[in-house]
Amino acid sequence: MWWIDSSAKTSESRGRRLLRGRPTNALRATGEAAMRNGALRRAALRLAAARGRALALVYHRIRSEGPAPHEIVRAMPSSLVRQQIAALGELGDIVTLADLARDAERPGTRVRFALSFDDDDVGHTRVALPLLRSLQVSATFFLSGRVLHGLGPYWWVTLEHVIAERGLTEVCQTLGVAASSPVELAARCEGTSLVNRIVGMAQSQDVQPAAAEIRALIDGGMSIGFHTVRHLVLPTLSPEALGDELVRGRVELATAAGRPVALLAYPHGRAATREARAAREAGYHAAFTGGGHPITVQTDRFLLDRWEPGALGIDDFVAAVALRLNRPAGAR
Repeated sequence: MWWIDSSAKTSESRGRRLLRGRPTNALRATGEAAMRNGALRRAALRLAAARGRALALVYHRIRSEGPAPHEIVRAMPSSLVRQQIAALGELGDIVTLADLARDAERPGTRVRFALSFDDDDVGHTRVALPLLRSLQVSATFFLSGRVLHGLGPYWWVTLEHVIAERGLTEVCQTLGVAASSPVELAARCEGTSLVNRIVGMAQSQDVQPAAAEIRALIDGGMSIGFHTVRHLVLPTLSPEALGDELVRGRVELATAAGRPVALLAYPHGRAATREARAAREAGYHAAFTGGGHPITVQTDRFLLDRWEPGALGIDDFVAAVALRLNRPAGAR
């Protein structure tokens, strides 16, 4: 998940980002403040539309009650997600992710957006699907389909439930890790043998969509993409293991969905040229990373960025959308 890069934010990496022309926090804040001006925002959106810019968004978990203290992947309040998606419909056109990937540059008078959701989560069918249908928009759900293989939830989901049952202090003591929050604890466990211990703590939890719920997304007008079964960090794998991760479980997910699975979302949003080449060779039509850059005709179809807005209030969200659409394309 997103916390995996938290330890990599060194001064050296920040310097490289600046040399590549990425905005500093101060410049970004200045730009977002300017985008709160209605006339400037409309001008920015017209410019982005004329340049064929598009933006793909990603959400992970939404709940009517919002986030809980034990969560590592923080739930978005469904009321806020509704406001954000409704705002997108006012700013431009919401299209499918497949259309966005297939038709990357289409200059016009309105910018285009596409919606996606990641991970195996029961909230997809119970909360997100009714919300999307009420707004009459479609989204792509990138699933691992772990339940189809008799696997339990992702390890961090198990960790969340253990924290909820036992409390953060007791779990930290059990694992022998010092952490002041669930997110910090997950970051310290990621990539270590502690993950296996956490998986062993699993209880029977109704936290994964069943096969029928996967099909319900399709019947509800949504699309299904693949997120790999094990949700590993693909750039760390050998070429053979990478190839296996991109195909293992894809057929089973397509069978449950009742249609081919042609889109891929790289776990943790992490991929580069090697992973893009492997995705192409595996027969996907397009693949998505993190990063949050706009999609243009120059963007590699197998390194398409998505942006996770998080819990931005509606004014900040609209300003950030307008600014982000006019950022440099996702050069790597």
